[in-house]
Amino acid sequence: MMNKNLLIQGAGGLIVLVLIIIGVTLYLNEGTSSDLNGTLTNSSEGARIIMDSISHRDSLTAYHYIYNNSNEVIDSQTEIIRNNNDYYIKTSDIMGTVEYYISNDTIVCVQFKHKDKICTSVLNDTYFDKEIKQIMYTPVNKKETESSNKYFSHILNTNAIQIQPTIINKTISGETCQQIKFSTDYSILGITDLSAMGISTNDPRITRYDDFSRTICYHTTNGLALENLLEYSDAGEDRYSYNLITYLSTTNATDIELPVINGNNETTKELYKKMITNRNKIYGCHNSNDNDACLKESAYQNGLPIYCYLINNSENKDQCIDYMLGHNPTIEMCQLMSTEYRQDLCYEKLVSINSNNTFCNLIINQTVKERCDEINVTTNEQEIQCVNDSDCIATGCSNAFCAPLNNNLTFTTCDYKSYYACYQPEMNLTSCSCVNGKCDWERSEPFSTCVENGEMIDLQNELDEIAIEMNTDDDNVTTNTNITNLPAINTSESNESN
Repeated sequence: MMNKNLLIQGAGGLIVLVLIIIGVTLYLNEGTSSDLNGTLTNSSEGARIIMDSISHRDSLTAYHYIYNNSNEVIDSQTEIIRNNNDYYIKTSDIMGTVEYYISNDTIVCVQFKHKDKICTSVLNDTYFDKEIKQIMYTPVNKKETESSNKYFSHILNTNAIQIQPTIINKTISGETCQQIKFSTDYSILGITDLSAMGISTNDPRITRYDDFSRTICYHTTNGLALENLLEYSDAGEDRYSYNLITYLSTTNATDIELPVINGNNETTKELYKKMITNRNKIYGCHNSNDNDACLKESAYQNGLPIYCYLINNSENKDQCIDYMLGHNPTIEMCQLMSTEYRQDLCYEKLVSINSNNTFCNLIINQTVKERCDEINVTTNEQEIQCVNDSDCIATGCSNAFCAPLNNNLTFTTCDYKSYYACYQPEMNLTSCSCVNGKCDWERSEPFSTCVENGEMIDLQNELDEIAIEMNTDDDNVTTNTNITNLPAINTSESNESN
């Protein structure tokens, strides 16, 4: 039982990053087990190791481990802590971090890249219930054990799996394991076989993927897969997923404090969906005809430099980062430039953007540094308005001004402008955030376009009013018929475009 303040840690296994790593998902379903008392057609030493691993894992009720996953698109890290029925699960990748605290209550914390962490209780929340059921499908719980048992007890009695006879003893992260290799061919299995293994005929392993080859190193005592490589073909394209456990403990226990709840379900859900949407865009770019161009366009459209970091061509990557410096400049962006000289130019640009010449100290090229030192900045009079996004608030009659939370001196004339609609949360185009110590609106191409269109509408309205006041005939008034109308505010909960 988890008390209200602490979650007891245990030690280690494997967890799925939902909808990201198909290789991990295949591993959890493809399994590593058989009916331990059954008679097997495949009676190799490798089959025995597979069966023993399930038996050992099934007895683990307390563990703590961390593993890294890499594939051809996004690298990630997962940490799992279990103490009987209490779990802590943390998944991190380029988009941010999601943490799950699961016991009597269920708390989810989401931290989108460069944003504040938001935590909320999601007990009985139908949306997160579905997510948690998937995230809880770990290789060391009863559900996975039963599924793997069902799968492997059948497939080991067919010719669909071929286990290589060579067993290699290895040491990974100070732990010993036995490495085996096997391949799987689902095409020779009939509907009856698939049904017995719990596989649908619509499963991607049947309809899309083939040429499965797996290399796994099973821990000699607890059965966990310390190393797990899956190679397969996706519509003729080679794919892979590689997991490596970097920390494992089944003996030591430490205490973890539960997070402070600082958000609500809807806010947390919105941020969570935003992470998934942007992550899916990265995978969409990977499958497009021009990955780099797609990532570059996505960075500009969404105002997120994260896309730039994944661009393969160094020239395109640097151009993308340089452009994005005007949106949310950080030292990290400069550090990811492809050459030392371009990094120096980036630091120099940060000085002008942030009015802070301390960035000059990071420059290595002497010529650039001397030029940087000559930049006239006035940092002494610069006011630090905020540290976190929560320090800022949308204010004014139309909530179109972003100001410090503790500043109640924001006065407006309450004249409505068409472009004020772009700032409303229903539009999902921007948010009042802490940007370089000042409260400001986040910038993106859709937001900027919306504001520009609104300003054109206001300008046209002013011209029409002037014409009326001057008693000018309507036929003599120049009217811009190409002005793009602002989109209607969508109050539907299904608006998940961002």
